[in-house]
Amino acid sequence: MSTPPEYEPTLFEDEAIATTRVKATGKKKAAAKKKTAAKKKATAKKKAVKKAAAKKKTAAKKKTAAKKKTAAKKKTAAKKSAVAEEKNENVATQEAIAPARSVKPKKKASSVDTSSEPGETAKSDGAEADAKSDGAETTAAAKSEAPSTTPSGGENDGSKGRQGPPQDRHDERRSRKGRRHRGRHRDRHRDHDEDGEERERKPRKEVELGPPTDGGGFVELSPKGFGFLRQVDRHFYQTNRDTFIPPDFVRDYGLRDGMIIQGEVRKGPRGPQLTAIHTINEKDPSVYQNLPIFEELTAINPNKRWILETDPKRHTTRIIDMISPVGRGQRGLIVAPPRTGKTTLLEHIAQALDTNYPDTKVILLLIDERPEEVTELKRALPNAEIMASSNDNDTRTHMRVAQLTIERAKRMVEAGEHVFI
Repeated sequence: MSTPPEYEPTLFEDEAIATTRVKATGKKKAAAKKKTAAKKKATAKKKAVKKAAAKKKTAAKKKTAAKKKTAAKKKTAAKKSAVAEEKNENVATQEAIAPARSVKPKKKASSVDTSSEPGETAKSDGAEADAKSDGAETTAAAKSEAPSTTPSGGENDGSKGRQGPPQDRHDERRSRKGRRHRGRHRDRHRDHDEDGEERERKPRKEVELGPPTDGGGFVELSPKGFGFLRQVDRHFYQTNRDTFIPPDFVRDYGLRDGMIIQGEVRKGPRGPQLTAIHTINEKDPSVYQNLPIFEELTAINPNKRWILETDPKRHTTRIIDMISPVGRGQRGLIVAPPRTGKTTLLEHIAQALDTNYPDTKVILLLIDERPEEVTELKRALPNAEIMASSNDNDTRTHMRVAQLTIERAKRMVEAGEHVFI
């Protein structure tokens, strides 16, 4: 037999050698764990020491900043008190000086002319005596009225600055305020002459309008107070050919979004403009004035139903009456996969309402439908009001048409009419 290779004895080692190897590896792992634990503890201690030092530094900085702030506040308070004391002293000195200055002009007026003849000395002495008595009376009056008098020469001395008692300063401030007040309200009197008579205002140039024509459309108001008449044929697009509604008509007739107006239209420099209103929603304009607001009306549960069955051979509306009857004021939703006849179901419901309830206004809103279906429904329902935005239009047009439809129904409900959308 051939001798085994050198590596074979290693595969069959004794169990004692294997156990010693396992023990050695376990000891190594334990030592490594101890080392890592010791390192973690040392790093944690270092971090804690650093945090404590940082906290001490921040606390010291805060204390110093607070001390500085308090010192600055004390300094400012001391300065303010010193300034106030100086002002009080100046006011007291000015009040003490005011009576003496007010008497000086009287003494100058009572002086005697030295250029007179000797024969008139007796008269002058008498005049001096009278002047002294008058001066005494004036000094007494000046003392009693010292705060309200102005010192002579106080305003003319430019080197001494602003002198005089505080009453003069208040008078100056009032005069300045009066000037400002007069300047603000100066334009109120620009339409009057010096004698108070009104000036003749220049008449405004009247805007020349074109010949009157009949026009109408859906009212769409702007937040600024005016509005425009949108046309169904143009899919309620905003164009330059839309009729402008002045703010006066909006206020006088109480116009709201969704109303249909028929009136007189004239062309102006900015386009067609509404000049007169004949009907609102095919009624007299006086009917739609002072109407209640839709949001303020009370909503109740439906207590009457719409009967949709018309022809015994038509099963769609009959099944609706049997399975899910529709009440007045109720909302419903038709959920169906495509190409299952949900549009025909809407058409049958509209035809049933047209035949059973001719006084009810039926509005059919079509959003994102094919143009072919829109034309088909217009031909099938000539008495219904169809408001459509086909899939050729953008999302903004879909939103505007839906909003106008809701506003249109609200306006008719406010007038007491029955509407079915």
